[in-house]
Amino acid sequence: MKRQTAEYEAKLRKDTEMARVQAEMEGKADQERKNWDLHMQRSAMEARELRTTVLQSVKEAGSMIGTGVNSFLEDKQKLGTTVGVFTLLAVGIYGARVSTGVLGRFVEARLG
Repeated sequence: MKRQTAEYEAKLRKDTEMARVQAEMEGKADQERKNWDLHMQRSAMEARELRTTVLQSVKEAGSMIGTGVNSFLEDKQKLGTTVGVFTLLAVGIYGARVSTGVLGRFVEARLG
């Protein structure tokens, strides 16, 4: 008799627990269905904010780059210095290439 009572109590506890879990799950699912529109509104608002932030960042970056380029092009001294540096760099590279070839031919003529 005690064994049957214990088994019956265990079965009741199990059934009660299963019913409670099922009720919780149904409640959560129902709540999620009710809150779906709120989630969608929040997602749309976050997307709008991100878009606004990105567009503002791009505008600011473009403005800064444009101001820098404009400043560079208007300053004749900076422009002349830059042209001079690149000219000297090109002459240096070309000169090194040609002098290496001449030196190589000289060494080849002496050795060979």
